[in-house]
Amino acid sequence: MSTLIDRIFRHKKASTAPEILAGWPVAPYGICDICNAGLAGSDSHQVSADEFKGIAEQGYDPFATGRANLGLAGILGLDRLTAYAGWRQMVMANTTEWGLCGECSKDVAGFVASHQF
Repeated sequence: MSTLIDRIFRHKKASTAPEILAGWPVAPYGICDICNAGLAGSDSHQVSADEFKGIAEQGYDPFATGRANLGLAGILGLDRLTAYAGWRQMVMANTTEWGLCGECSKDVAGFVASHQF
């Protein structure tokens, strides 16, 4: 059985963001699961549900990086931390791959590269 750290990041410890991006398959057309931008071309990537859960467990916060907006949570008067808690709960319940636009792919890969053990 793999450790939590092994499950979180399947990448080599010395991986850079470009190397991480190269390891993720190109996402099919659709909508980015973080920012709702269109997925198109080789800049969009797909991340498995398990890997994305691990990334969220390590503390990735798309609200803090500006990749996600508060949307309905903001309209309802919820703060960023409350919106993040709800988003993280949704990530942990998700069982499908995450489609990420080019900008969100770069943001997530940068997070992964900077949080390796």
